[in-house]
Amino acid sequence: MSRYLFFTIVVGILFLLTFSARYLLRKSNRLIWQKKIMDRLARFLPLFTLIIIVVMVVSIFFNIDKAFPFILSAVLLSVLIFISLIISLPLSLLTHKTAKIIKPLNKGRRNFIKGASAALPLFLSSSSVYGFTGSFNKVKIRQVPFYFKNLPPDLIGLKILHLSDLHLGSFFTLSDLEEMIPAMALHKPHLVLITGDIADDLTQLPTALDIINQIGYLYGGFISIGNHEYYRGFDRVVKIFNNGPFPLLLDQGVTLNIGKTPFFIGGLNDPKTLSADNHLFLQKSLEKVLNHDNHSAFKLIMSHRPAALDISPEHNINLLLSGHTHGGQVGFNGKSVFEGMVKEKYLWGKYRKNNTQMYTSAGVGHWLPFRLGCPAEAVIITLKNI
Repeated sequence: MSRYLFFTIVVGILFLLTFSARYLLRKSNRLIWQKKIMDRLARFLPLFTLIIIVVMVVSIFFNIDKAFPFILSAVLLSVLIFISLIISLPLSLLTHKTAKIIKPLNKGRRNFIKGASAALPLFLSSSSVYGFTGSFNKVKIRQVPFYFKNLPPDLIGLKILHLSDLHLGSFFTLSDLEEMIPAMALHKPHLVLITGDIADDLTQLPTALDIINQIGYLYGGFISIGNHEYYRGFDRVVKIFNNGPFPLLLDQGVTLNIGKTPFFIGGLNDPKTLSADNHLFLQKSLEKVLNHDNHSAFKLIMSHRPAALDISPEHNINLLLSGHTHGGQVGFNGKSVFEGMVKEKYLWGKYRKNNTQMYTSAGVGHWLPFRLGCPAEAVIITLKNI
């Protein structure tokens, strides 16, 4: 997509959302708030949008690439607020009118309902702002123990640093990654495993791998592929991986000797598509990977897609590491709020199916800067015996 087409589409969406929000805000003000400041705010919305468009035009037509992430952030924040208003204001109007119609309610209860209807747009808009700003918080280093029956003594206490979905580019940069290194190195991981979607800006990828390599580890580090590796140019990505410190496991695996215990690590391919039904593809990839295993004591599989959990138990996989979902980017109490609501399953956290356990990472970075109750994370997994 050219910058000019992108510009046209964004401008069209912005104007549609702006004037829709403006109309609803003024109508709601006449019926609910009746405040001059609300009317002035509604009148200001088109001017605010126009300022963003002017700055966007300057950056696009004068190739000011460094300004693009900031403009994109401003556009996204505006869109989130406008959508919040477009969703909430009709509900506020409906609630307000309902409270006037229902006569059995006493005056106090009607006023309470009116107040709640007035507060709804504020709540949704502030949640949008909070989610947007939350995407720029520091990456959380999450410690997650996994318990296994009859775990070989050599593997007890094994620490695995799991990184996924860094999406290096406009919103997560090399400096952000460098800032994480001391906190990750403090845990002294034995293995570093990266489950795809590392960089949207491939110029940052070689340096990123060198930065991650500074963490230090006993048994090495490995990468599995994600859909964005295909989107950004598969051949170029593979060449960078081949020249970097971490081998790419693509439909293959390796056996490490942890003490005297054979420990197998495999990496699945990625189907590239956004379809949730990729089980046949993942099944074939897993079969290829397991051809490289020679009766190891512990099998760990890296799969960018968490759907691999559905086909792993029949192959006696012990641990599966995944990403891709970003946790839905909205969570509560350590789980995605979209769990069970979308076709994509296993959105964030620990899962188990028979004897196979899995962790789906919410991701280190994001290409859409919005996180509400679902912080970006790097995961330290520790193997423990039951």
